[in-house]
Amino acid sequence: MTARLTLIAAAALMANAGAATVIPNYENPGPDGDPFLYLDKVTMSSTDSWTDSETVGAWSFRDLRTTVNPNRGWGHFATWYLIELTSAVQVTISMSSSDPAAWAGFAIYAGESVNDDPGMAHSFSNNGLEIAALNGGWDKNGPDGTTGLTYVGNGHSTTTQSGTATGTWTLGPGLYSVVFGNAADSSDLPPDIDYDFSIVTTIPEPSTALLAALASGLLVLRRRRSH
Repeated sequence: MTARLTLIAAAALMANAGAATVIPNYENPGPDGDPFLYLDKVTMSSTDSWTDSETVGAWSFRDLRTTVNPNRGWGHFATWYLIELTSAVQVTISMSSSDPAAWAGFAIYAGESVNDDPGMAHSFSNNGLEIAALNGGWDKNGPDGTTGLTYVGNGHSTTTQSGTATGTWTLGPGLYSVVFGNAADSSDLPPDIDYDFSIVTTIPEPSTALLAALASGLLVLRRRRSH
């Protein structure tokens, strides 16, 4: 019920929001000449909305087999978007599916993957754990040359199967990588799952907007100092 109410609230916000700017089939070749797996780049300001519908791999967010690492998502089966925020905003990310086999899950990272090999995007950390090991094949645009993206959070039901997932964060201006997927047991060979995605931005409370802006500035300062 809570997830449904949150999705209804997001729909109400979208009715009063402007449209985001979208660059379809976005490519960022970077220094290695190979673009990452981003489908689109979406630029959003303080009161914008964005929706899309795509098919994701059945176990792209997590393979539920007991012998598989539960922290691992399968990057090449998932759907990736690059989100650019032009100001400090409150961001609500949602995904939903009417497929009875759907078990929704998504993760958000701060940053853009540019210096990478997309052919190595076999896995990703779906919960912020084991990032160096799971993102190590492609997430190499950071100042230390190993990890560049910073985990922000995810939306996923870990207790009961749900075709919906949602989450809200107050974020500073900058680039964010969002990956959408599904959880299933790969040994059952389930089919791909169709999902509707949405992102809504709203103006946060002044205090939380200031904290988000300060956090964004500190992240940039930390990266500069690490050079």
